[in-house]
Amino acid sequence: MFHDNLCGVERYSLTGKDPIPPGKHVVTIDFNYDGGVRAGGEATLTVDGNKVAGKKLPRTIAFRMSLDETLGIGEDTDTPISEDDEVPFNSPLKNVCHGCVSRADV
Repeated sequence: MFHDNLCGVERYSLTGKDPIPPGKHVVTIDFNYDGGVRAGGEATLTVDGNKVAGKKLPRTIAFRMSLDETLGIGEDTDTPISEDDEVPFNSPLKNVCHGCVSRADV
């Protein structure tokens, strides 16, 4: 699942229809930016090179994020990414995988 929180104004999610099976996988979110201030773009979620979801995101954040906010991958200790989460949010996968996110490239 990919969830984009546009400063609480709008939220966008991409979710594949099937669960990811156990084992090593490469999960990628690709964003093809339309260009320009607050412009949107096409977001594509892939697992092991196979597209599992895609969506046009109509806009993005116009300016830099604050220095005290974090990029949440499996955990968010400040502002929740999704309204479905409670702070601090700890992904159930964190307890199952025991460090299953070995690398995150931004």
